[in-house]
Amino acid sequence: MWNSWTTIRSKLLSDQFLTEYSETKVFNSEPPLKPEILWEINRGIALSNESIEEAKEIANEWNSCVTNLFTKYDVLALPSTQVWPFPAEWRWPKSIAGHKMDTYHRWMQVVVPGTLAGLPCVTIPVGFNEN
Repeated sequence: MWNSWTTIRSKLLSDQFLTEYSETKVFNSEPPLKPEILWEINRGIALSNESIEEAKEIANEWNSCVTNLFTKYDVLALPSTQVWPFPAEWRWPKSIAGHKMDTYHRWMQVVVPGTLAGLPCVTIPVGFNEN
């Protein structure tokens, strides 16, 4: 599921931002895009049609499973974050509970099932930290 989500995400973001990225390369100026978006663009460009189709098949299979769940249940309660709010100066959390993140979006991995199924999400605080 993770590979499907990251593949689809990279493809969508590269399609969305490619024109802007190309224009900044032409003018050889500092890109106005964050390094994470540049990473997505470059990854999206490099994806093969086969890997994109495979990612879509996995997403479609997951959507079938979710559709089946909704024949029995009205709501799915899933986690929507792995971290407490972090400082605005951070682009993303580099680690969670001592585990280093291998990509910039690994910190939001728990949203993949809902996102890949195209489900709406609401975050409801249910815990406390030392603050």
